[in-house]
Amino acid sequence: SKVGRLDQAFEQARRAQELDPTSAIIASNLAAMYLTRDDYEQALRYAELAENLGFSKSQSGVRAKVALRRGEWDQAEALFVAEEGLPAEIKPLVKRFIAAVRDPQLRPGVIADMQAFDPAVLPQADLVGSYVELGAIDVAYQVLFAQLDKDPKAWARGWDIGIAWGPAGAAFRRDPRFGELAQRMGFVDYWKQYGYSDGCRAGDDTPIVCS
Repeated sequence: SKVGRLDQAFEQARRAQELDPTSAIIASNLAAMYLTRDDYEQALRYAELAENLGFSKSQSGVRAKVALRRGEWDQAEALFVAEEGLPAEIKPLVKRFIAAVRDPQLRPGVIADMQAFDPAVLPQADLVGSYVELGAIDVAYQVLFAQLDKDPKAWARGWDIGIAWGPAGAAFRRDPRFGELAQRMGFVDYWKQYGYSDGCRAGDDTPIVCS
């Protein structure tokens, strides 16, 4: 799913779950995949299943994102702020981020604060999904390309651009810069060999065009 072939990854995960319905890891993976597809009921169902099966990591992140997408602002804030391991200094920014998702007029100020946040506490690459959620597509690309300019292999160390493949990331993946990003991350060569990501094809004057 990292390379955008969500339908294939989803079917493989579903088959794996049928073969091993007691696997907490598979249930957690399915929760994340359903979330990417905006199927919130199934995302919550598999998140609960993962926890019931003993998955060591809390599924509060899935629940928080579902609440955010549904506009359940108080619940989203409570879940995000309560996430295990979240540094105390980040919590006020999380609250402002949720307020900015709710009220677009707040977004410029919140985005500026996110850009200025101490990278030792919260690296900019970890904020890309949040920038996309707020519609700050230019900022998201600036962050990613700046990282790749410093280190061409930066993407291999935990980047999460999964939001690009779901409905919430439509503007991000439809942007002409997405082709260059995919090429610099090595995805284009992979797609040429194994098939393009869902909803994408080779472009005429760009490496990839996505719908």
